[in-house]
Amino acid sequence: MNALNLSAVTSRKDAEAKLAVQVPEWGMRQFILTNLGQDDEGQWRWTVNREALTRSLPEILGNSLAVGEVWDGPTRFLRGGKSNYIRDEDIAGINAHFPRADIVTLPDSGHNPHFEARAGFVEATLG
Repeated sequence: MNALNLSAVTSRKDAEAKLAVQVPEWGMRQFILTNLGQDDEGQWRWTVNREALTRSLPEILGNSLAVGEVWDGPTRFLRGGKSNYIRDEDIAGINAHFPRADIVTLPDSGHNPHFEARAGFVEATLG
């Protein structure tokens, strides 16, 4: 979002093409673009507080669970095989907080398996 020069954007399709340089994953671009709108003068603007999101990114991406916080119930994590959001090296940390975790990888999905791999997502969610 920070890399997109909104004054150079001529349409939503143009914004997507320009954003593709920084965000190659189609689903993530679509998600980001849900926050793009036009003001009363027709100028493209972010509809979210981009500056606050940028400042908060380290906290958002960090682990909000303290050492020793544990949920012992069954927990399913779904991850896209083409996403680096949940990496193999994260599994030990997940298991430390969720000892009964079941991690399902949807190999053909990126960061948004709920619409990139809908059938597999539904099956894994209900299964």
